[in-house]
Amino acid sequence: MKKVLSLILVFALAVGLGVGVSFVQKDISAADINPTPEQGATVNLLEGDPLDFATHYSKGAINKYYVKGVDKYAPAPLVIEWEKVNGATSYKVKLSENETMTDPKEFITFETKVTIEDLFSATDYYYQVSTEVDNTMYMSDVIKITTADIPRTISVDSVTNTRDFGGRQTVDKKYRVKQGIIYRGANVDEISSEGKRKMVETYGIKTDLDLRGKSKVSPLGKNINLVSVSSGQYINALDYDYWYPALRKEILTFANPNNFPIYVHCAIGRDRTGTLCTLIGALAGMSEQDIMRDYEFTFFSVVNGDVKDAAHYAEKMWKVINWLKTYDKGSLQENTMEFMRERLNLKQSDLNKIRSNILTPGAIPIPEPKVPTPSKVKLKKVKNIKKKTVKVTFKKASNAKGYQVTWSTSKNFTKQKSKTKSKYTTKTTYKIKKLKKKKKYYIKVRAYNINGHLKVFGPYSKVKKIKIKK
Repeated sequence: MKKVLSLILVFALAVGLGVGVSFVQKDISAADINPTPEQGATVNLLEGDPLDFATHYSKGAINKYYVKGVDKYAPAPLVIEWEKVNGATSYKVKLSENETMTDPKEFITFETKVTIEDLFSATDYYYQVSTEVDNTMYMSDVIKITTADIPRTISVDSVTNTRDFGGRQTVDKKYRVKQGIIYRGANVDEISSEGKRKMVETYGIKTDLDLRGKSKVSPLGKNINLVSVSSGQYINALDYDYWYPALRKEILTFANPNNFPIYVHCAIGRDRTGTLCTLIGALAGMSEQDIMRDYEFTFFSVVNGDVKDAAHYAEKMWKVINWLKTYDKGSLQENTMEFMRERLNLKQSDLNKIRSNILTPGAIPIPEPKVPTPSKVKLKKVKNIKKKTVKVTFKKASNAKGYQVTWSTSKNFTKQKSKTKSKYTTKTTYKIKKLKKKKKYYIKVRAYNINGHLKVFGPYSKVKKIKIKK
């Protein structure tokens, strides 16, 4: 109904102008109508506990705010108010991201206030109020406001735990993760028609990245690109080869600019979604604190079942960050790139595409390794030499600084719950110890070169199988 009234008012103004009514424009000073927010104000798009948590984040603090079964998630809209202009029956409010008021959003209201949703965080906005009385058009000053630099939650009917993943600055302060291109949350299986309309029309979702791996068609519509992947979570997703094909597919979804905006979710948007967003945030160069604050915002929604200790789950995600840091290549971003290159076989060009797509201004590409790629390793022999120990022998590879020996109880290194492990050596022999008797193991080796402080890997050798008898 509000939309219909707005269209009627706009049409009436257009007809009035079209028949030759002459309008006189006059200014309304700020003092005349006392608009709020005032010139230069900072506007919070959160309130209550979420706002306090966002502005005073500290590790483990989520338990102070978490209440089981209570949803505190909804964003706070921008409310613009002003005093009545004598004789005015309606008002127009223009909102723009430019001081010149180009390409504005327009709102028509019969009241002396307007409520505006879905603004970006950490963004300058400009608004102006106008009205027409007796063929005279009155216009206020252009008022500049800035939204606070805090996470941006969104509200979608029949879907929980929804927010924009973007908005945060990188650690070096050179870039910011773009807003409006990556949204995260719970599943959309029971989304209402209004929720679907908002996801598709307001947020422009093009890709439904479903980490449960069970959907055939996106509930958001047949025109939505569905990427359905059965994903792992927390350390398990990073430290077991079984999950690597899925993880690689998930991450590469962000390398295609045509996929954006993307809605990424699992069942409740906490564990699998949180793990992937942690990796993407780390790759982008976000700080540990911003990554974790984004993850912990889940606990302001009602999706957490019988969770009693929110900080316990937060600690699981901190372990993911600390695991990435064991690569010890410098920053969390550098460690994450090393993990993606080494374990997921992603190229630096893939990672550069992702960074370019999600950072603004466009991130400077990181050069591809310039050192020669090592040759394929020839695996000569694997032998059970003594109790629960196998000796692996292989030929020296060209352009090799060292070798990665990988073994697993799965012949394709992807069997769920298999014990897949890797170790590094500079020698052409390696002893794998503490294996299980009567178990079959599959072994492969690849060489690496060194580019600065990064490893450049060659192809894996053929796989050899051995059964532990001693």
